[in-house]
Order: sequence, then structure tokens, then C-alpha cells
Amino acid sequence: MAGFARTAVVAAVAVVAWAATAAAHDRGTSYSTWTVRGNDVHVGVRVTELDLSRYPWGAAGGTVRERMLPTYLPANLVLTRGGRSCDLEGAVRPLRSAPGHLSYEWKLRCPGGGRFEIRSTLLADVSPAHLHFARVRVGDAPASERVLSARGSTWQFGAAGGEEVEDSGTGFGGYFVLGVEHIVTGYDHLAFVLALLLLGGSLAEV
Repeated sequence: MAGFARTAVVAAVAVVAWAATAAAHDRGTSYSTWTVRGNDVHVGVRVTELDLSRYPWGAAGGTVRERMLPTYLPANLVLTRGGRSCDLEGAVRPLRSAPGHLSYEWKLRCPGGGRFEIRSTLLADVSPAHLHFARVRVGDAPASERVLSARGSTWQFGAAGGEEVEDSGTGFGGYFVLGVEHIVTGYDHLAFVLALLLLGGSLAEV
């Protein structure tokens, strides 16, 4: 009877782990780099095929996805300066990327004067918990990073009259909070550890 009870508990834990894994996929992550030289900006973006599969055109893959991404990416990852849009210069080009990921790059031409602002709405309509990691380098200044999400989808940076990038990126405290959130909501991890404890007959086996 004890063996049956243990099996039932392990099965329940497996179900919780499976459901939590699906919930973990709700978050998802994407990345971008922004290199600012005067009014010219080079943008690089990396997303996962798994996250894009939430869209019908992303799940379709192949040429359907290839046609959509050059429009979707710059439309949902927007840069302005002084409240005015930065214009796309040339084409949005695919780059070689690791398996399971897709990378693109493009160039922008921004109006002179004012602070820059990045706004990310990548996957926001299909994955509200999505996190976007943006990395910015203005001129020869050190790069700065910030995590954009539904709670804070914009990042203003740069001095209005110069090339300096303000230290307004996500610091240790911000990443610490993200880590705590991940642990607290990481039911799949906790369920896996619990399953090991239940299956282990002794401390050595655990």
C-alpha cells in the first residue's frame, strides 16, 4: 500500500511539473543589442523559434515565418529620439544563429537631439510574461543593459545634448528580483526535487 501511495504521489508531482513547465514557457526571453553612433543605430535581435510558434505564422515556419519577421521585429521593437521615430535604413537581414534561435539585424537613422527610447512589445500579445533583454552602447561609452517586460516596456537613455549613456540599466537588484520570481514560480524545479526525495529510499540514494 505504501508503494502504491508513493507511486500516486510521484505521478501527481509529474503532472504538476508538466503543467509548470508549460507555464514556464509562458515567460520566454528575447535579446537585442543597440549600437549608437551619432544619429545612426545598428540593431541586432535574437528570438527563439519556440516563442514564435505561439503565432500561426511562427508555427508554420519556413518561408511564411521568413516573410513575417522582417516586418514583425522592427514594428515591435521601436526606437525613438526626442519623441520622434527613428527610420529604417535598408533591409532587415537574417543572421546565422544557434539551433532553435533566429537572429536579425537592421540599421536606423534617428533625428538629432533628445533622449532615446526603446519600446518592446515583442510577443506581448501572446506571452504577457515575456522578458526582453536589451543591451545599449552609445559611442565609446561602456554598454548598459535593461530587462523590458509588461511592467516596464520602455527604456529612456542618453543625454539630451550629447553622446553619454546614463547608467539607467538593470542592476544587481533588478536581476536579483527576477531570480527570486523565477524560483518562486519554478514549480517544475521544486516538483523534480520532491520526486527525487520520494523515490530515494535513503539519504545516500537521495
